[in-house]
Amino acid sequence: MRRAFVLIVLAVAPLFVFCSAYDAGDESEEAPPRGDDAASDSLASGPNDGGSIEEGTAPAVRCTSSQFTRSQHVASISSPRGEIGLWLSDDETEAYFGSTFDHVSKQDATTLSRMYRAKRASRGQSFGEIVEVPLGLINRDVGTATLTQDRLTIIFTSAPFANFNFDIFRATRASPSAPFEQAGALATLNDPNALDLTPFVSDKGDELFFVSSRNGAPFRIYHARAQQGGFAQPAELDVVPGRSLFNPVLSHDGRTLYFAGTVVADFSDRKVYRAHRPSVTETFGPALDVPELTGTGISPVWLSRDECRLYVAEERPTGLGSLDYYVYERDP
Repeated sequence: MRRAFVLIVLAVAPLFVFCSAYDAGDESEEAPPRGDDAASDSLASGPNDGGSIEEGTAPAVRCTSSQFTRSQHVASISSPRGEIGLWLSDDETEAYFGSTFDHVSKQDATTLSRMYRAKRASRGQSFGEIVEVPLGLINRDVGTATLTQDRLTIIFTSAPFANFNFDIFRATRASPSAPFEQAGALATLNDPNALDLTPFVSDKGDELFFVSSRNGAPFRIYHARAQQGGFAQPAELDVVPGRSLFNPVLSHDGRTLYFAGTVVADFSDRKVYRAHRPSVTETFGPALDVPELTGTGISPVWLSRDECRLYVAEERPTGLGSLDYYVYERDP
């Protein structure tokens, strides 16, 4: 029972998802076709791999105006317990994710949720061996994680075992192949009287987005800019009034923000939203829902640099657990 509650908190999923059966009849008729073949994790590799984006520039091909039309199960890093967030390298071959399933022993984690890493040769292949990522924390649960593009800084959520009061932590390392040093809490971001969850950092590490239940309010998205030694005090983003908001995901150029939202009272009517801003120095405008993304419990977790692929956590009857990873794709 404790592990189920931990999964609910860490994934910030609507509570009814974990205690009710999936109703395929509730899906929108306009939802994209869904590929559930676990033999291959993701859709075929395309020509847009490699490289990086600076603010004000873009890949040669981007998918910013079309709808997501197809999806694929990312089975090799999903599990029977359900997963907790996902971060991918720029070429989508290295994944970091938290889980209450022990991916090393291949059984339920009876103690703590942990952070894991997996690699694959190319985007079109399944992930191989999954290894635990040590973060220097003792007797603590570890939740969602986000990394800077150089993979030298990891920002994640953590709480004392059986406490559930999640805060945001950070750890650094000297190189992408080195272990992370001892993690520490980001004090300016955390509210001792609230849950602070699902952080997402910009590629350069100069902006951070997360959700919080502070001020007695429903979960809202907060934004903070980097300052010496950490981040400045966060400010709430007013992108969708009157709803609980979860899982902010920032595009690589910093101009588009995806996130999930539900009715405050009962976490029903879950939708994926998208907001834009003209540049990284300006504020985001009002968000609009993405109508083709209608899966049960769906939450965005990572967006490809060309914005052609959106990875999500979602519940489906053919999945391995309560929330599996899927990748949605659209054409330029």
